[in-house]
Amino acid sequence: MPENVRRIFIANNFIVSYRITTKGFFEARIRCKNMYIEVSGRDFETMRRRFVDRL
Repeated sequence: MPENVRRIFIANNFIVSYRITTKGFFEARIRCKNMYIEVSGRDFETMRRRFVDRL
């Protein structure tokens, strides 16, 4: 997938992909090892902090 479409970050040894919606929200989700985490935020730092808190 092209770099301008696919965006990733690493949290606790998990590679997490995220997207930016048309309204400007950041959404990240992961599904593995019996866990399903989905978070969103107005900016990247808020979204990342919420994701790490749920891990």
